[in-house]
Amino acid sequence: MQEFITAFDDSYKTTSKKITSKPDDEKYFTHKEVKPEEFREMLINHFLGKERLGVSPEIEGQEDLILFAGIDIDGKAKKNNKELTTEEKYQIALNLQKAFWEQYRLQALIEQSKSKGFHLFTFFDIPANREFIQKVLENLVTEVTDRTITNGDIEIFPKGKKGLALNLPYFGLFKDENTINEDFYELKKSCFVEGENMEPIENPLERIEATKNANSATLLFLETLKDYPLCVSKAALNWTEGERNSLTMAVAGVLKKVAKTPIDEAINVITNIAEHNKDEELSGRIATVEATYANDDKEIAACSVMKGDNENLVLSQIYCQSNCKDNKQQTSIKARVRAIQADKDSRGVYQKDKIAEVIISELLNLGKIYRANKLYYLFLNEEKRLICISDDPLELRALFTKWGINASENLYKYVLNELYAYCVTNPEDVEIHRFAYYNPKNFTLYLYNGIKEILKITSDKIETIENGDEGVMFEELNNYEPFRLVDYDKKIDYVSKYLTDNLNIDKVASLLSLSTQRQIAKIWFYSLFFESIMKTKPIFTAIGNKGSGKTTFLRRVGQILFGKKFNVTSVANDCKDLETIITNNYYVVIDNLDNPPKALNDALARIATGQIIKKRKYFTTNHELEFEVKCFVALTSRTPQFTRDDVADRLICIYLERFSLFKDENNLCRLVMDNRDEIFSYIINQLQKIIKKLEDKQDEDLSVDFRMADFAVFALKTAENEQVQKELEEIFAKMIKIQNEFTLKDDVLYTVLSNFARNTDHKGKRFTPAELYRLFKLEAEGLGLEKPFEAVYKNPKSVSTRLRNIKDNLSDEILIYYKKGHRNQYYYTFELVDESEYQDPLI
Repeated sequence: MQEFITAFDDSYKTTSKKITSKPDDEKYFTHKEVKPEEFREMLINHFLGKERLGVSPEIEGQEDLILFAGIDIDGKAKKNNKELTTEEKYQIALNLQKAFWEQYRLQALIEQSKSKGFHLFTFFDIPANREFIQKVLENLVTEVTDRTITNGDIEIFPKGKKGLALNLPYFGLFKDENTINEDFYELKKSCFVEGENMEPIENPLERIEATKNANSATLLFLETLKDYPLCVSKAALNWTEGERNSLTMAVAGVLKKVAKTPIDEAINVITNIAEHNKDEELSGRIATVEATYANDDKEIAACSVMKGDNENLVLSQIYCQSNCKDNKQQTSIKARVRAIQADKDSRGVYQKDKIAEVIISELLNLGKIYRANKLYYLFLNEEKRLICISDDPLELRALFTKWGINASENLYKYVLNELYAYCVTNPEDVEIHRFAYYNPKNFTLYLYNGIKEILKITSDKIETIENGDEGVMFEELNNYEPFRLVDYDKKIDYVSKYLTDNLNIDKVASLLSLSTQRQIAKIWFYSLFFESIMKTKPIFTAIGNKGSGKTTFLRRVGQILFGKKFNVTSVANDCKDLETIITNNYYVVIDNLDNPPKALNDALARIATGQIIKKRKYFTTNHELEFEVKCFVALTSRTPQFTRDDVADRLICIYLERFSLFKDENNLCRLVMDNRDEIFSYIINQLQKIIKKLEDKQDEDLSVDFRMADFAVFALKTAENEQVQKELEEIFAKMIKIQNEFTLKDDVLYTVLSNFARNTDHKGKRFTPAELYRLFKLEAEGLGLEKPFEAVYKNPKSVSTRLRNIKDNLSDEILIYYKKGHRNQYYYTFELVDESEYQDPLI
């Protein structure tokens, strides 16, 4: 029973009045101000057949909103006043159910009631507009049944007076709280039924939920059309191919002649209808609206088409309805808000829900709702901007203030919550990008250059499109400075001149040559434009003493990409703001990172592997947000100590030495910014060449030893020729050694293991973790490293875990073998690579 109580409580708990009656049909008793726990107790009695519960559709305190609707079919005959047969009543219910779906795309369930009639129930996930649903039900009954809506024949809920109740289904379903009555579904009384043979529905909770889910999307669409005559909604939901142009002409005529709607609003209505129906001829529909509005009112075919009276535009069905009226007020949003606030009841309270309807309707006129990473966005069609719908969005505040709702008012919070509720049910899922997006399917790079300009770059063409075109959507970048495409000197490599040639490479500190380090830095720079094909991202690390230009280089990269306001950042030891930084930026430089804490190492590993970051939404208990990491991170360090193997394996390191002479940082920045248009124009030309290579080598399946495989494959595919490819493969082999140095540097276990493995007494022997821990402690004591060793390695498990983690990093010096043996006990054996002459005894 508990499942039924929860489901019915979710659907009916906010009703304005609850009414119960005795099983023997004694007088109804009205309960006022029912508490939630009292309502749940009423539900228990209802399911046990003790007291039959009826509720009204209106929400308590928000009587203009409903959570369900119903039609009560008692069915007395018209002429002889005799009651219709059960079969006749059921056929009416089936006809209404069918028309409800065909005309309005809303699902309903049929219940055979205790009074030998039928109830038609429809459910909503989010509150629906009472007046609109009432109008739909009235029109449905009138057209389908040709009967009068009256007591004893057919009634609708909601109807006339607010607060009238409809009995709930499944009265007497349970024998006790754990047992269903054996004959309940056989009797088919007070349960949902379906099909021509009136079969009982024995999974009602699933069907109720399915009905709610199916109705949500349609209802939200209908809500956008509720202020217009119903024929507009009907036509919108029956946007039949072959008749769409005629329907457009008819709808436009109704909007102009009947609803007195301005042309811009009419175009928005038709656009909304076309997008909902995936109509690919939107431009033609808009042209039809414009042509209709250009005609004189007398020449416009409107109601005649909807009625089927127009010989020139014959539609397959009639869309006109009897209670045609238009309630739309052609006034400003602020004026409409003020009018609603002025219309107070006897308690001095105005209807906040109506204000929310006005605001949400206007937002939908301005744009469309999208969802990405469990967040909701409003895309403004004219401005081509995305506004995140959050608790404190400045852009949304500005709009609400313009419409007469100040963020300091409780009304603001109410409207915002209503907007959240609307967003939950009918958003369009999209992927929202930052700065650059490469589509590998059509070999196209989209590059953000300001809110209204996106560069579409292919191997042979550069076009300018607007944000949102071709389904590609970018988030607005704060402090971004657009660039212009200009002519540049074809003899100059601008990336070398303004970036990599300025690297003061330390020729001694690295295994890589000066030219090689600059080459890797350049490949990394171009990889920043191809985030979508780099699920795993390298962590570029510039290492050098103070005055080596490491920060200047990485800052200059950001200034070229985003503008002069870009700067590096630092992270506190608690890494409190790191996740916020990396989930809200495309490129981040963390400055002076020498000994990262565990939290930062964890974050760096997530960045490099492109994991999902999950965060609890502020001021909520369990609402979780998900962020896919799409951020490139670069680090600067003087004395790096990245002993985490999963971090070190993802580093691309260049070593810099201190400049003997220094240049003014402001002048360097000014020099770059003065030439940014030329630099970026050159970069885009190079990007076209890279796209061409990726296209030519799309079928090449490359495998590499380098842990950062995505970066390595990108480098190999974009190499000039096979010779450069071979050179890069050698470079990656050397970079693996550099990464290993980071992993093993200053690790006391590495020092201890090196001595241990060189002891001939240990050659070929196998050791348990406990034995290793004891022998390593003795080795550390002999080396004077006992305290450092015990500070890090406190038990055999910590030694065993570290050995497995660094196994691959040591593979060019020491071979580590381990295998599970008796009673799940692991055994280890070691061998020096330069002395490897024996077979692993564990194999």
